[in-house]
Amino acid sequence: AQNGSRPENMVSDAVNHAFETEDMDFAASQIETHTLTLIKRGEIGITRKWLESLPDETIRSRPVLSIAQAWTSAKFKTLDIAEDLLAQAEATLAMDYALDEGVDRSAQQFLSNQISVLQVIISRVRGDTTAKQREIVQKALDSDQLANDTAARATLYFRLGLCYLDLGKHDQAEQIFSQAIELG
Repeated sequence: AQNGSRPENMVSDAVNHAFETEDMDFAASQIETHTLTLIKRGEIGITRKWLESLPDETIRSRPVLSIAQAWTSAKFKTLDIAEDLLAQAEATLAMDYALDEGVDRSAQQFLSNQISVLQVIISRVRGDTTAKQREIVQKALDSDQLANDTAARATLYFRLGLCYLDLGKHDQAEQIFSQAIELG
């Protein structure tokens, strides 16, 4: 059944048709193209449903799908799975970079930034000490890779502000939150 002509409905129709015809490669390609946008819009349910329909080896062989699965795993507090998927995505990205397999460098940078943000979120959800959380955030913020990713930097500054609140350092937290707000 058609969901209408809106682009997001066309993607959903294409993915559902691919699953119905057992064309997992096409389904994976479509999910890979659209999943991070869906996650940004808060549509984790559909992303999770699609990812659950793909073979695990397909997800693990594609960094975008690994990161998307890590987002859904973190959301539903299956942190060991999320961390394992992030490690797999990092390894695949590093191998693709080393082999120079035509990977779009800006896309690779975006994915690396997503990994950094997820590592910080997982640390907090897991209940790591504030010092450990702050260390992870600071390491990500100190890297050059975030220079052009204001959304990732804003998220990391927000997480750093939470660390300062946890420590009772309200003035520092306010300054950090202001930085996050300025970034958007």
